[in-house]
Amino acid sequence: GYGEMQLQFSFDVHKGECLAVQIMDARGMEELRKILTGDILPESGELLLNGKQTEIPGNCRIAVIQERTTKTMIFPELDYMNNLCICLTEKVPSIWHNKRLQKSIRNEYSPILGTDVFEMPVEELSEKQKYQLVYTRVFLRNRRSVCIQPFCGADLAHRMFIWSMLEKFLDKGISVVILSLNLSDSLAMADRLLILGENGEKREIARENFQ
Repeated sequence: GYGEMQLQFSFDVHKGECLAVQIMDARGMEELRKILTGDILPESGELLLNGKQTEIPGNCRIAVIQERTTKTMIFPELDYMNNLCICLTEKVPSIWHNKRLQKSIRNEYSPILGTDVFEMPVEELSEKQKYQLVYTRVFLRNRRSVCIQPFCGADLAHRMFIWSMLEKFLDKGISVVILSLNLSDSLAMADRLLILGENGEKREIARENFQ
């Protein structure tokens, strides 16, 4: 449960599955966002990953993709390569000094990201290039992902790109949970929909029953 709402719920998500979660109360959505980003702690409950208790903030196996991604998940004080590899530091602590590994990553992802971006200040990247950077960062680490309104603030072209990246996550077996107040984009790729009402009620709908 969290905040004054005392909203209590539980759900599971399977490997390679996309679960859309719609929270009908804006206050509840905001509090859950703060819990996922580590700004506040839940009053109770636990998170299990592969049957073991864990936490989301600081867990290298779970990526939280925040809303308005290109504003909140780009680190202007770091260059492009370090922005891209920052999620690898726990798996490969020597990544900052491992030029051979960085070269290998550059060679592998240049055909996708382009060669020019590696020499550009990240603040000068286009919106699409910033989206590519953030989503490739998650893809590179092969982590489970929680997306907080991933389509918020994105125009049609960028929404299509976000959609294609999330589909790549799913194809690779990465679980995706999408939190949103508006499900117009999310339902197209969701396997299940979980609706959390203002009074704590929960309703789950399978994809074959979407209307």
